[in-house]
Amino acid sequence: MVSLGRQIATGLSSGEGARIAYLLLTEARRMPAIYKNGLARGTGLFHAALEPWHAEGSLPAVKDLQRTSRLCLSMMSDVPRIRAALARR
Repeated sequence: MVSLGRQIATGLSSGEGARIAYLLLTEARRMPAIYKNGLARGTGLFHAALEPWHAEGSLPAVKDLQRTSRLCLSMMSDVPRIRAALARR
């Protein structure tokens, strides 16, 4: 899980990843499906990572796995996305 988060944060923070994130954010208004698809993919990665733990009862506080997956993605990607929106690397 930490490795996945690190890959997301690192990928969005530098070089080509930052430029792609900036492009996605700027185009999201005109083509929201692009942003939604990216969000769905990232959420799906966290969902897949959390699902086995949830199934075995290791995450008793988690009632909504989809919402928890979105929260994990947001926590890992907010700062890089903000930097991309400001065109900072």
